[in-house]
Amino acid sequence: MQEASLDALGAFSRNMNRRRLPVGRYTVAVGGAHKRAQRRGADRIVLLCAAALVAAEHYIDLRRRRQARRDARGGGRAAAADKRVDAGVRSIHKHLTSCVETFEGGAKAAEAQRLLDAYFPEGLGAIISAPYEDDFAIGELDKFSPGAAGSLAAA
Repeated sequence: MQEASLDALGAFSRNMNRRRLPVGRYTVAVGGAHKRAQRRGADRIVLLCAAALVAAEHYIDLRRRRQARRDARGGGRAAAADKRVDAGVRSIHKHLTSCVETFEGGAKAAEAQRLLDAYFPEGLGAIISAPYEDDFAIGELDKFSPGAAGSLAAA
């Protein structure tokens, strides 16, 4: 009987290591193996399954806490807002770049270049690649307040 339980343990370990189940399914599978091992008196398998169930519960708890922290920071709403803000910032950059090219050598081109240098000193990527929360934390988006474009708004 002990030899059969060791063979079953090996088969179980190989199968669980080969297949990466989602943690919920893993918990159900290990729970089922735990019950069967208890009925058969396979103490070593029972202990291994119990340890696996504790680890799975710990992982689920960590995942819940991480999700709660993410939700507290704005979670998916922040990501959606980041996309909208990035689209607006791209539009401003494109407009200013277009003004520099269109009014080359003129006063509007000089004003557009001054605004590009002020708003995008490290380029467009430096602003749109940062997460939304980071943009606000460092005050990057304050530059884009209404009316900040000055005379180019009518261009």
